[in-house]
Amino acid sequence: MSEGFKHQLENAVRNAGADASKMNAEAVTDTEKIHGIVGDEAWADIETLQGEKRALMREYSEWRKKFWRADGEHSSEREASLTRIKKFELSGSARGLKKLPNGTYEASVKGGDALVLTKGEVYAAAEWGTWWKMDDSVPHEDQLGIMGAQVRAKIADRYDDQLIAFGKNDRLSDDRKRDAYTRMEISQQSLDVMPDGILAEKMLVSFLTKMMHDSDVVFTVERADAHDDIEYKMDFIITVASGRRGVRVGEPVQRIGIQFTMNTGATAQKQEQVSRAGKRAHETEVDEVVLVTMPIEDVRTNYERWRYEENGEKRNDKKLDPRGPDMYWSDETKRAIVAKLLAEVEHAHTMAKAA
Repeated sequence: MSEGFKHQLENAVRNAGADASKMNAEAVTDTEKIHGIVGDEAWADIETLQGEKRALMREYSEWRKKFWRADGEHSSEREASLTRIKKFELSGSARGLKKLPNGTYEASVKGGDALVLTKGEVYAAAEWGTWWKMDDSVPHEDQLGIMGAQVRAKIADRYDDQLIAFGKNDRLSDDRKRDAYTRMEISQQSLDVMPDGILAEKMLVSFLTKMMHDSDVVFTVERADAHDDIEYKMDFIITVASGRRGVRVGEPVQRIGIQFTMNTGATAQKQEQVSRAGKRAHETEVDEVVLVTMPIEDVRTNYERWRYEENGEKRNDKKLDPRGPDMYWSDETKRAIVAKLLAEVEHAHTMAKAA
């Protein structure tokens, strides 16, 4: 699936379930083409997922209205936060959130003491399924940012499901590529069956999201979608100012696709894949794709520490720490991750300037 073809898919997906008489000619053509490639069953799945995305956006739009009066100014009155979106929440994942006077947040945990979280920890919790329900102590701007982030995370999950539904049923592709999408679907069914490598990627995105909000290192991090993962070997994307620190108005930015592996023995093979993908980076919205190899040995240990009680019983979802298993990484591991990533980003920046 080329990036140009992905544009056609996105156009078709946006119009899934829409009345053809109300669509422009390009949308009709793209929809018919994608439908024909994947067949009726897969297209029906894609339409269903699109319906869920639209429903979530409608609820989000309604939720935002509580901040505005008829005259367009902020309202001080509040309503319940997206209480009707039960099907979009992971089982037992909803948590209460309060803002403390010192700028941190207090999060409720069933059967345990309330947790005090940083802003970054609140935002990163979406990676582990937490859905925040905020009270009056959380300022409007914070509520909009936090709710927007978790809604985007839910929509990104549904979009990945759509990309996978297409990829594993793409009649114009080959068995190897279709199998890759099928394996991805299986690996994402639950955290408990997720391979260590993919689990490490989630932990990295969680950790970097915390850094993005809580440190003075200026960057943003986002998960790569299923298509960019398989087609362009990107696990996540880091966006930085070309000057690296202190974003100035008008300063150009660089988007770096990161392929991460813990397997040092596979570095040569991975580097070859990334090099091929990098030559096609112009087809994507990133400037460069780089490989980061780092043997993090305690991924599974930290996950099990987070997921299970000391007696070996699986924790109830309501008792899971919203900070995720990366909270157990040592300061040494965190420093090593940051140093490695910044070194690779700096190298990509230097190479881009020399080109």
